[in-house]
Amino acid sequence: MLGTFAGKYAFRSTNASEPFYYLTSYIGQSGIYPSISALAPQTDSEKAILYAQPGPDGGYAIVLVAQAPITEDVSLAYLTGQPDLGTVITDPESRNAQTLRILPLGDHQLGTWSICDTKKRDWTTLGYTLGLDIDMVLLDYLDRAPKPLTTLLSVRVTPSYAELAASKKGQKADLRYVDLTGLDLSGVDFTGADFTGAILNNAKFHGATLTNAVFTGATMTGVDFSATLDGVTTLDGATMSGLDLSSVVWGTGISALGTHFENSLLVGCTIGSSSATAKLSGSFFTGADLSRADLTGAKLCSADLTGANLTGATLDSANLTQATLGGSATAAPAVVAYALMGNGILTEANLFGVNFAGATIYGGETRLDRAATLEGADFSNAYLEDISFSGSNLKGARFDGACLVGADFTNAVLTAFEGSGAPASFVGACLPGAIFTGAHLAGTNFANAAVSFASGEFLVRYCRAEGLLPPLSDDPEPIEYYATTGLDLTTLRPTTVCPNGSTLAANQARGIGLDAMLTAPGAPTSWCAPACLVPSGGGQGRRQP
Repeated sequence: MLGTFAGKYAFRSTNASEPFYYLTSYIGQSGIYPSISALAPQTDSEKAILYAQPGPDGGYAIVLVAQAPITEDVSLAYLTGQPDLGTVITDPESRNAQTLRILPLGDHQLGTWSICDTKKRDWTTLGYTLGLDIDMVLLDYLDRAPKPLTTLLSVRVTPSYAELAASKKGQKADLRYVDLTGLDLSGVDFTGADFTGAILNNAKFHGATLTNAVFTGATMTGVDFSATLDGVTTLDGATMSGLDLSSVVWGTGISALGTHFENSLLVGCTIGSSSATAKLSGSFFTGADLSRADLTGAKLCSADLTGANLTGATLDSANLTQATLGGSATAAPAVVAYALMGNGILTEANLFGVNFAGATIYGGETRLDRAATLEGADFSNAYLEDISFSGSNLKGARFDGACLVGADFTNAVLTAFEGSGAPASFVGACLPGAIFTGAHLAGTNFANAAVSFASGEFLVRYCRAEGLLPPLSDDPEPIEYYATTGLDLTTLRPTTVCPNGSTLAANQARGIGLDAMLTAPGAPTSWCAPACLVPSGGGQGRRQP
């Protein structure tokens, strides 16, 4: 960090009549040079970023944004002097920035520039000359001939950090490419502010308003957005796409309605709690990595999560009403594998092709039967005790190896998915007490599934909220169940693959009875989660039976 942000300015020439000339940058064959331009101060190149220097001599480090950068990335140019050559150049390395002294020319104006000659330990006045080719005129020193003009008047673009912190007014502030490392910006209203390319490492935004702010390309390691007694940080409509936000401290009551997080990294972030609702409705998480994130209680209504990675995430009591997680012809579905969701709300959510493999989904308020579509969803090895899929479109869905004790598939459609032709599959699934009354089972595969003919108990080991998976031999949990219902000659179709591995038609041709059809010698007698990826302490804990 070069110093404390002292504001962003455009420096204008003091000639009496227009056109006025502004400090800018020029790209030559061998580097980037400061120059004077007739352009109005409307682009980044005509805006200089100032950083106040500590110490008795004061002064400022001056940073220019290169005009027409050589690469697609914005190039910052740090002023540094070469008195022996009688000129000033720029350098791409911040460590080579040199302190300039800027003398005031009246109220709120910065004028005459001087640059320190470190060899002579004095200050030499910096000025400019107006040549025939204005864009090529470089800044130089006063002792050059002909004598240069020596004053540039400042036109303030953005207040300094001190002013922002005191007034709390930063609406529409131009903070592009500014270094705000470690600064406390709590409570400032940054509605519509532009932080494009800014360095915000370890900055604090407690209770700040960031509605419609733009963070494209910003560096945000350790940024703290958590709430304070002064209020909740607001990021509504902000653009935070393509950023590494994994170390950001979000706070649990943050508001980020309609915010853009496309392709950002939010690995392991805590963005919700059981006591404070994170408001994320309408936000865009397309392609974002939310693996192991804690979204407990988060409101994600109508959010776009296509292609998002939610592996091992905690979604206890999260509200995903009308959210889009399902894939399409142009977008991959979300991955919610090994996630923990207790009492989650998925009303009218698009779950087309979503990967729930190994997920732990439970709770009386969790109802997947209200989802808009579950076609092609993968629930392999998931824990789904007592979950209702009643009336759901589950064409081509996979439940292989899943724990479905007491699950309800009444009137569910479990036939083949038109896109791939693959039928729904329950291979090796645990189905004691499950209900299939009125279900559509043409082609459905129940090979080696466990079916119950009477009441009993089934031992399970599921992924707990504490992130622990105790050994099955120590403390397995018995789950009570009733007889499996609906797998009868009324519901089973000739192409249904029965638990014994043969289709209904093949079994009937061999004279095999219904009970034998539903009995598999290798069917599971207990169930154990294949893995538990939820971080220790995530979620609210599983409900008690």
